[in-house]
Amino acid sequence: GVIIGPEEIPYTGEVTIRPGYYYIKVDGPTNNIYSAYIAPDGVAPTNLGIGDSGYTSNPEQEVTIWAKTEDSLSGIDHVQINAWTNGSWTNYCASKEAVYNAATGRYEASFGLAEIPDTVSGATSNGEGTYSFDVYAYDKAGNRKILGSVTIYYDTTAPTSTLITNSTIYTKTNNVTITVNATDELSGMNNVNFMIWSETLGKEESIYSKIITSDTDTYTLSLDLSEKFAGTTGKFYVVPYISDKALNTSWGTQTTIYYDTTAPTGSMSIEANYENDEHKYVNSNTITISLTATDNISATSDIKMAILNEEEFSSITLDSEIEWLNYTETVEVQSSEGDGLKKFYIVFKDKVGNQSLYFTN
Repeated sequence: GVIIGPEEIPYTGEVTIRPGYYYIKVDGPTNNIYSAYIAPDGVAPTNLGIGDSGYTSNPEQEVTIWAKTEDSLSGIDHVQINAWTNGSWTNYCASKEAVYNAATGRYEASFGLAEIPDTVSGATSNGEGTYSFDVYAYDKAGNRKILGSVTIYYDTTAPTSTLITNSTIYTKTNNVTITVNATDELSGMNNVNFMIWSETLGKEESIYSKIITSDTDTYTLSLDLSEKFAGTTGKFYVVPYISDKALNTSWGTQTTIYYDTTAPTGSMSIEANYENDEHKYVNSNTITISLTATDNISATSDIKMAILNEEEFSSITLDSEIEWLNYTETVEVQSSEGDGLKKFYIVFKDKVGNQSLYFTN
C-alpha cells in the first residue's frame, strides 16, 4: 500500500511522518482508501502514584491495588497488575487488568490473597508471607511504563515480648520505669500499649493506657503514678498489650508495683529481772529484747532492723553506714561491761527504704 499525503509515498517499511490525518490506499482489486489520524508516540506513560504497601491478618480479605497514570500523546490503553509470592517473579503470577475508577481517577484491581500463586510451584493458598504486586501502564502506541511495586504482608502470628525490668517493683517515689523488648518477624511491630491500674481504686474505676512506639525492639514506659493516681499509694499493675502492623496482638508479662511512702511502725521491750515505773533492771550484760514491727505494704519478712547502743546512736549522722538485720521478734544484745544505765535504740526499714523513728528502752 501507499500513504497518501500531499503526494503518494510507496510503502517500503518504516516511514517518518508528522502527526496529522492521512489517507491510506490499500492496493488490491478495489484500491480502497482509508482515513486515519496518525500521531507518532515514543514516550511511555507518566507515573502519578501507586498505592502504599500494607498489612493484613485476614485470609479472606481482598486487597485493592491502584495506580494513577496518564499519557499526553496517544493516551492510556490499559494498566496491568501482576501478583505473585515467593522470591522474584519467574513462571507464575496472577495478572489482572485494572479498571478505571472515574470517581477516584485511579486504575484499580482487587485480589484475594488465596488466588495468588507461588512463582516456583504455581500453588495457590500459600498462607502467611510477602505478596508482591507489580504495576505496568501501557499507552495506545504500545509504550510501557513500570509504575512500581506494592507489597502486602499477610501475617497471622502474634508478636512476642520479654519484660526487661523486674516483674515486681518496690518504690517510695512516684516515678517508675518499665521496659519491654517486643518483636514481630513478618509484618513488624506497631506499638506497645501499657495498661495501668490501681488495686486500691479498683481496676474498672482506675484503668488507663499509654501507647509507646519505638524505632527499635525496646519499648520503655516512664510512669508517673501521681499523674492519674495523685494521693494514692499501694499496689499498682502494669500489663503491656503488644500489636504488630497486621494488628495481631498478645499480652506481655505483668509488672506489680508497690508504691509505699509510709514508714513501718514498731515497739521494743527489754526482758528484765525487775522493773519499776522508771527503769528495768537486769543482772547480766546479755540482754533480751522483744520486738514488734508492721508495715502497710511490706511483709514482715521484708522488714529490716538496726540495733544501736547509746554510743553508736550518739555518733550517727546522715552519712553513717548502718548494719541492717532481718527482723525477728526476739533478739539478744550485749551491753557494755559494768553496772549503770544502758540504752538501746531500734530502727525499722521496709522493703522500699522507708525508715521508722528510733525506739528506745
